[in-house]
Amino acid sequence: MRLAAWILSLLLTLPAMASWGGPDFQAARREEEDRARFQEAIEFFRQGYYSRAQEVLEAIAADPNSNLASAAQVMLARTLYRQGRIREAAEALESFLRHSPRSRYSSYAHYLLAACRIREHDSFAGASHLLRSLSQADSALFRRALHGLAVLSTQLSGSQWEQLQGEAPDRPTLEALRLAVLEGKLRQGRLSEVIAEAEALQSEAKTERVRVRAAELANIARRAQQGALRVGAILPLTGPLQAEGRSLLRGVQLALKRHLPPGLRVELVVHDSESSMLRAVHAIQELIRDERIVAVIGELEGDKSVAIGAIAGMAQLPVLVPASNTTGLTSVAGTVFQLNMDLAHRGRLLAEFAVRELGCRSFATLAPADEYGMEMADAFSNRVDELGGIVVAQEWYYDSPEDLSNQFKRIRRLGLLYWLADSLARRSSGGSLPTSAQVQAMFQALNDSIRIHAKPGEPTNVVDEEDYPVRGVDAIFFPIHPDDIPYVSSQFARFNIRARPLGGAEWYSPELLQTNRRYLENLVFVTDWFFDEADSTYRRFRDEFRLETGTSPDRWAAYGYDSMSLILRALAEGAVTRQELCQVLQGTEKVPGIRGLTTFKGNDRSNAEINLIQFAGGRLVRIR
Repeated sequence: MRLAAWILSLLLTLPAMASWGGPDFQAARREEEDRARFQEAIEFFRQGYYSRAQEVLEAIAADPNSNLASAAQVMLARTLYRQGRIREAAEALESFLRHSPRSRYSSYAHYLLAACRIREHDSFAGASHLLRSLSQADSALFRRALHGLAVLSTQLSGSQWEQLQGEAPDRPTLEALRLAVLEGKLRQGRLSEVIAEAEALQSEAKTERVRVRAAELANIARRAQQGALRVGAILPLTGPLQAEGRSLLRGVQLALKRHLPPGLRVELVVHDSESSMLRAVHAIQELIRDERIVAVIGELEGDKSVAIGAIAGMAQLPVLVPASNTTGLTSVAGTVFQLNMDLAHRGRLLAEFAVRELGCRSFATLAPADEYGMEMADAFSNRVDELGGIVVAQEWYYDSPEDLSNQFKRIRRLGLLYWLADSLARRSSGGSLPTSAQVQAMFQALNDSIRIHAKPGEPTNVVDEEDYPVRGVDAIFFPIHPDDIPYVSSQFARFNIRARPLGGAEWYSPELLQTNRRYLENLVFVTDWFFDEADSTYRRFRDEFRLETGTSPDRWAAYGYDSMSLILRALAEGAVTRQELCQVLQGTEKVPGIRGLTTFKGNDRSNAEINLIQFAGGRLVRIR
């Protein structure tokens, strides 16, 4: 039963719909309404509303003029499958393949039809469709189909496998079948056979991806003959950060259990840093001396991560830093990989989104005058300047944010002055900029109007008159700490600055956001982790984590899980030495994880991906 469940889990992990974006899908961009309907169906599917997704997909699939009809038909079959309507899904896929045998989506159709046949207990038919999915498969689908065939190769009889070989339409497909047999033998531990046959296939194969995979399998088998590989972990399991360290370790252990590459044995060697620099240094020195250690995960804090990364770099030992967002961390060695985007890049990316996507032009910032606040605010402001925007005001606070009236009043004043200058410029027939005297004169006239109409005890100037809205600031960036959110958000509303609020990762606190909901509509913030309850991958991780540990996962568990998953992914590609692991990790691009995507490629080994979250209508939604 466990084997059958594994097969189905493997076969049903279809590539993300974004990878379906071939010429047919690109052409559909010209039909914005149709495209929006298709995306709506995908969102329904992701959230588990299969009946609603089915309704939309059926309408698109039935439209002969829609460029998305083919994609909708295959997605419709997947939706039927998720509802347990296996026969209907199979019939829909067979109909699609009869009418569109050369469609760009035919490989995906065969792949999903294989899952249907296995659910119907017809392993040979399932293998046959996996075979047919290989011809036009992209690299991700090719590997998944091979994995499925590898499992089925141990279940089919010799005559059935010969019949399957007879169905192969060409030599590349026959070579792929030989790969599947090799993967099956690797799972059975027949290492010498795998090495000999993989080397032969590597020299004989006509297709590049078969040669590459054959080399990977031979490499894995040779390394497996030498005994277990080891991955080190340096984490605070005692001391002030023990809760975070232990949670991260549980995530590492779950990933190792779920994603261990076939044919390999991988041992986890754990060192407790106790949040001590000295102990962290001693731990990495000990791990370096063990030649079986091919990678290290650690530490939580930036300074200790810098230390172990620099020392490991001298031994060409890759270190994957799971949590720290210290800017410049990867510069200490070419073998350091940072899972979380650093602070400077976060500030710059948020500025780019605000200018390019939200259309904002004028900004203000309010931040604590500490390392976090200053680095984020400065990076944000510098990028706004580079993009042609303007930072109207940049304010700081040094102690408790309970009273920020001076800071918000300065933002009000400067925002009003900018709004008046912009208004005068727009009214100018030649588009010339107003003089400072003109702006001040208009500002004084506004103050005079407030003073004339003020009743006793009421404000006599526009800055203090909080009922007068300030619209000269399009967005205001608050890179603040969680404890500061209630104070800052309420005062932001009180001082009536009609700007879109922007924030850093510390704003990702659903409870705090709900409590302060009336002040924070349309807040957009960046965060290195996001748990989407509508995402089936996250729900599966959450449920397995609970089953294994008796607790619910937090962000630290996700950091650990994703870190170990990246290492195991590299091992599965045949990278079984320190140098090979570094090379594969450097090519990491848009690899999905529990906390979000990971891209090291082209970004100095610091993750180039971050989640952009919007808080609207009381809901958190990932917008990028």
